[in-house]
Amino acid sequence: MRSPMGKRRIAMKDTDWRILHELYHYRNITKAASALYITQPALTKRIQIMEQEFGVQIVMRGKYGVIFTSAGEYLAKCAEKQVQFMDEIRHKLDYLQNSQKGTLIVGTSYSFSRFQLPVLLKQYRKLFPEVEIEMVCVKSNKLAHMVEVGQVDVAFVRGEYEGEAERMKLSDEIGYVLCREPVDLKRLPELGQIAYDIGTSSQQRIEEWWNLHYDRPARITMTTSFIDSAWQMVREGLGYTICFLSEEMVEGLELWRCPMLDGQGQAVRRATYFLYQDVDGAADYVKGFVQMVGDGIFPLDGKGMRDSAL
Repeated sequence: MRSPMGKRRIAMKDTDWRILHELYHYRNITKAASALYITQPALTKRIQIMEQEFGVQIVMRGKYGVIFTSAGEYLAKCAEKQVQFMDEIRHKLDYLQNSQKGTLIVGTSYSFSRFQLPVLLKQYRKLFPEVEIEMVCVKSNKLAHMVEVGQVDVAFVRGEYEGEAERMKLSDEIGYVLCREPVDLKRLPELGQIAYDIGTSSQQRIEEWWNLHYDRPARITMTTSFIDSAWQMVREGLGYTICFLSEEMVEGLELWRCPMLDGQGQAVRRATYFLYQDVDGAADYVKGFVQMVGDGIFPLDGKGMRDSAL
């Protein structure tokens, strides 16, 4: 083998790196050629050309296959990095080429999906008509974790939850006691409460308020999965319920209501947040959704909708 003379340009092809990569893996010319869908003579010829290009011997014939020289070992490690690098480039380009298509996974509380999310999705589909949308409807405390581990792309959550996900505060809702007829709040422990599934943060806010004003637990006489079912039960005079509502929503319910007040006489509030991961490198359809929420192009205040409190 001749030594390289001064600086020279090495004309390595992408296929050459793959040949080195596969040959190092199999240590057998026949098996490597088969894996690459080329003939054995063609593979041998490319190895010889590479040896001439680099001015080193890459492999030696052995009894059971090929043996890599120290220079060959080094080039094989370089080949592994190069093949991985090229694969990443191809995957990224394919991803960017198809970034207007895909499936957007939206995590949401039941109430947000029921009363607010449809307005946003209608606007979103105008910009990204080919994107499929999958909604995951679970309690807010689960959604916060799902965003962080990548099980959903974005999420709308009710209440405060710790975590490293990016977040936007969308709105504040006030807590209310709802009943069909006016009621003395001092008598609440005696009356039947209609409970419903609710996130841990919102439930904690309600329990803190209750424990501040009462020394015995609520008398829950009916339980349902959804807040709108609880409202209907209240309309029928079956009890009262406690939930968080936007200002615009209060009038639309047509029920007697009384705001929950804390020890300083201030209304007890619960926030709604939009959670998402860093959008750098995300598909365009994910970035577009995050931007739409950030720009506030759809109503988050519940105006014209029955907003609720899960």
